[in-house]
Amino acid sequence: MSPDIFLSVGGAMKWLGLALSPLLALPLLLLIWPEPIERAAKWLISRIDAVSGWALGGAIASAIILVGAQLLVVLLRYAFGLSFTWLNEIVVYAFAAMFMLGSASALRDDAHVRVDILRPRFGTRGRNWVELAGIYLFL
Repeated sequence: MSPDIFLSVGGAMKWLGLALSPLLALPLLLLIWPEPIERAAKWLISRIDAVSGWALGGAIASAIILVGAQLLVVLLRYAFGLSFTWLNEIVVYAFAAMFMLGSASALRDDAHVRVDILRPRFGTRGRNWVELAGIYLFL
């Protein structure tokens, strides 16, 4: 397989990311000017929620692949004395995909892990700012 394919895919992903980067400012705009942007934001949120649902399905599929591949790695290594690098890499990439795809659904359902040190000390608006800073800085 030619490395040019990977360079082309990487270049396309870069331009897609740059094209979608203004969406990162939407939560900030909603905190500053909630009224004018609310209708467009609700439409966009419903679309993002639908994509998060598909991402959860991908995370579940990645978890199944992870368990199956790891079981195969262990069986092949200890029962037959065989080891395949590509099979170990499938385990690593399946875990990464499971984590990244599952985090979208966890954020949507407010099921992610957070440390509530500063958050309870603020009002609703301050909590929103702390939540936003935590998402942008730590995720």
